[in-house]
Amino acid sequence: MSAVPPRYKQTEVGVMPEDWDITEVGQEFEVQLGKMLDSAKNFGTPKPYIGNRHVQWRKIESDDLPHIAISKNEMARYQLKKGDLLVCEGGEVGRAALWEGQIDECYYQKALHRLRPKNDYSSVLMLEFFSYWAMTGAFSNYVTQTSIAHLPAEKLRLLPLPKIPVPEQRAIASALADVEALLSSQEELLTKKRQLKQAAMQELLSGKKRLEGFMGEWEEKTLGEIAEIVMGQAPSSKNYYLQPVGLPLLQGNADIRARRSIERIWTTQVTKKAFKSDILMTVRAPVGSIGIASNDAVLGRGICAIRSISIFMEFLYHKLLSVEKEWESASQGSTFNAVNSDQIKSFVIFIPTGFSEQQAIAAVLSDMDVEIDALAERLTKTRGLKQGMMQELLTGRTRLV
Repeated sequence: MSAVPPRYKQTEVGVMPEDWDITEVGQEFEVQLGKMLDSAKNFGTPKPYIGNRHVQWRKIESDDLPHIAISKNEMARYQLKKGDLLVCEGGEVGRAALWEGQIDECYYQKALHRLRPKNDYSSVLMLEFFSYWAMTGAFSNYVTQTSIAHLPAEKLRLLPLPKIPVPEQRAIASALADVEALLSSQEELLTKKRQLKQAAMQELLSGKKRLEGFMGEWEEKTLGEIAEIVMGQAPSSKNYYLQPVGLPLLQGNADIRARRSIERIWTTQVTKKAFKSDILMTVRAPVGSIGIASNDAVLGRGICAIRSISIFMEFLYHKLLSVEKEWESASQGSTFNAVNSDQIKSFVIFIPTGFSEQQAIAAVLSDMDVEIDALAERLTKTRGLKQGMMQELLTGRTRLV
C-alpha cells in the first residue's frame, strides 16, 4: 500500500486533501423522485413533463414533450426550477443533466431523481461527479439489479461525496466546463462535416452533380459484373485462438470498427481469405455493413470480401457505403436477415463509365473522410483530456485553489 502524501488523508472514498471532508449526496441535496405516470389516478391540468429518455448526458431534450394531468397540490412538488439536476433512476443509472429552464413550466416523472441543493454545493460540480462515477463504476455497490438496473432514492442519498470548499468547487466546475465547451464545439463540427459528406455522397454517387470536366455516360452494372465476390466460410472452432496465431478471423459486424477490420479472434484454418484493402460487407444480421480489410484475414460465414474487376476500388467503397440501407429490403431469413452470393452478385449500382470520373469522385469523398477522421481523433483526445482532469480535480490530486 502506497504512503499517503503530506497534506492528504485516507478516507472511505480514497485519498483526499486534509481540508476536504466526506459528506453524502442526501446531506447536500434534496433528492426526490418525480410523479408516477398513471392515467387512471392522475387528474388535473395537463402539463409537459420530462421522462428518462429526455435526459441525456449534459443535455435535456425539451421539444414536443408529452403531457400529464397534474393537480394544483402536485405542481409545487414536481415543478422544475432552473439549476435542478435530473438523474436517471433506471436504465443507464446516473445519467444526468441540468435543467436550464428550457421552457417556462415543466415537471418530471418518477423514472428521474431531482437533486436540488440544500446548502451551497454546486449542482454543476455534482453533475461532474455523476459523470465521473459512471466512468469509474462507482454506482455498482448502490444499484438494485433486476431485469433493469435501478438506483433507489434511499441509496442515492447515501452515496459518499467529497465536501469541497466552495471557492474550490467553483474553480473545478469552471475548469471542467471549459473543456466540456470545447468537446461540444468539436462534436458539433464533426457532426456538420459528416452531414456534408453524406450530402456529397448523395449528389456525386448518383450522378445528380457532376464534377467539372466530366460529361461521360453513367450505366447500371451488377456487382457480379464489376467485382469478385468472396463469400465467407466458417473454420472449425477447434482452430480458433485468442492470441495472434494464424490469421485474424472476421465473422461479421463485431469485427469492423470505424469502417476498418479489427483483430479479435485468430485461426490457423484458412477457408476463405480477404486480402488487405479488400472491401468487406456483412451478409448476416445486419446485412450490408461496409468496411475495409486492415490486413489479410480469414472470412467467416457472416461476411464477404469484394474486390475490383473493372471498377476503381475507392469509388466502389464509397458507392457501397451510400447504399448500405438498401440491403435491408434484399435480405431474407426467419431467424435473422441474410443475403446469399447470388443476391450480392445481382445487386445493381449506377456508376460512371469513365474510370477517371470514378477516381475523381473517390478523391473528393476520401479527402472528406481524412478530415472527418482527423476531427474524430481530436475529439477522442479531448475526451481523454477531460477524463484525466476529472480524475485529478475531483479527487484533489491537483488543486486549483
